[in-house]
Amino acid sequence: MRFRRQTAAYRAVVLAAFIVVMLTGCVERVRAQADRKRIRIRLEPFSADGMTGDRELIEYAFYNLLTNAVKYSPPDTEVTVAGHRDNGRLRISVRDQGYGMSRQELREIFTKFYRTRKAEASGEAGTGIGISIVQQIITHHGGRIEVLGEPGKGSCFTVVMPAGEATPEPQVH
Repeated sequence: MRFRRQTAAYRAVVLAAFIVVMLTGCVERVRAQADRKRIRIRLEPFSADGMTGDRELIEYAFYNLLTNAVKYSPPDTEVTVAGHRDNGRLRISVRDQGYGMSRQELREIFTKFYRTRKAEASGEAGTGIGISIVQQIITHHGGRIEVLGEPGKGSCFTVVMPAGEATPEPQVH
């Protein structure tokens, strides 16, 4: 997948405040889906630095991670979003209490169109391409995505991105 770079439309810095606002917006967009399954979404407070990137693509990546966390978790569980700075990088994690994945599934999860056996058996709609796109977005921005999971114990996807200095938002007239 190729991502467009438009000189005027491409915003090179995601502001520190925007990261928290973006994550809060993603949580709110997923809230109705979570409420239907009585899944609590918790956004842990954290101070974020700026990061370089395209806001829409980064927002899409986190929205996808959140919708997957809710989609593949049983009712009455919790999804947690947390972040911190670590050696010049931002680490933002989405952790669920869902089905989890075997070691083999963890190795395959970023393959286009791959779905775990539990995901296929869940009855939830999906194509298996979302996580692959998320990985491409994060890699495109100089980051990486880490995943941990164990069957029956949930999964944790952590986006690791270069941290930058927060800069003032330019005014568009």
